[in-house]
Amino acid sequence: MEPWVWKALACLALAFAAFAAGQGGQRWMPRAGFWLWLALLGFVAWWWSGSWSMAVGGLLLWFLVPAVQALWLSRQLRFSRRRRLVAGAIDYEEFPEINRVSRDVRGEGFKVLGDYWLKPSPFEQGYRLFVHGEEPILAAAAVVRQGGLAMHYHILLTWDGEGRAWLTWDYPLAYGLAMPPEFQVHRCLEAEGWPELLAQHREFLVLNGVEAAGCRGGLEDVREFDRVLQAVLRHNLRAGILCRQEGDEVAYNWRGSLMVGWQVVREMVAG
Repeated sequence: MEPWVWKALACLALAFAAFAAGQGGQRWMPRAGFWLWLALLGFVAWWWSGSWSMAVGGLLLWFLVPAVQALWLSRQLRFSRRRRLVAGAIDYEEFPEINRVSRDVRGEGFKVLGDYWLKPSPFEQGYRLFVHGEEPILAAAAVVRQGGLAMHYHILLTWDGEGRAWLTWDYPLAYGLAMPPEFQVHRCLEAEGWPELLAQHREFLVLNGVEAAGCRGGLEDVREFDRVLQAVLRHNLRAGILCRQEGDEVAYNWRGSLMVGWQVVREMVAG
């Protein structure tokens, strides 16, 4: 057999295995698919260059380039300590996903509190807030847009009697800020839709024996959500991830920027 034949067959086998793993129903399979695609990339680099060192270097660049991009972007960001939630409608045409999510959320017994934007902010951050009619759960359908890039995610919040916040969310990217110690966070990327995310949040509360404090279902709940956003900013200032700039602005220091880069690499490794 010619050398190129077995190499081509190996590439096809790796590609097929990676695709099959990515379509699998088990939680570990997408991660396995990611590593198989990475192995395929390294194999192709070796085939093309004839050098294993070139293949390894290419794989390292696969991780290094996004990390450096994240580090550079974090150095440009500026946040305002005066940022607050401001009432303002979220446009269905600009963010069509918010309409579908709202139907799903209301179908689970939630009612809408309103639409809010976090201002001032270096990028657009909007939240449609909900409160459950019977359970002490505050929810948010969040949208983020910067330039031509946009994403959405969902948040479920419950406070216990001691003032701790129990948070379940499906934030899809590496999160660039540290959560305060009084926040107990369950990140649930595998949830397929709002009902499953809500079920995960309820299970999170039960497993930890949380005795929840009640939600009021009005403006006070909006203020509570606003206080959550402010608490995250204050904690990162105290932790030395953010530092004060001129006026009311804060920015990442080098420690914070390196943390962001590391978070990106960790997300890539986790698949």
